[in-house]
Amino acid sequence: MPRQEPQARRVFPTAALPSVENCHRVRIRHSGPQVFVDLHVLVDGGQSLRTVHDLTEQIEQIIAKIAPDADVTVHPEPV
Repeated sequence: MPRQEPQARRVFPTAALPSVENCHRVRIRHSGPQVFVDLHVLVDGGQSLRTVHDLTEQIEQIIAKIAPDADVTVHPEPV
């Protein structure tokens, strides 16, 4: 199992969501004025696609509060 990065947990409160078992491989980069955020989350693999999609939408909304104009990509991984 990937190790939880303490800095990522502080920056991204998404790791504290009950449905997220782990938040890792958090990458933040700039290309000109655009900010890109990319992260992987471990979730219960028995959940429906709709449930996981709703969770990724919730994660994107949380990140939007921190970085409103960021282009966010959330990669859910089943456990």
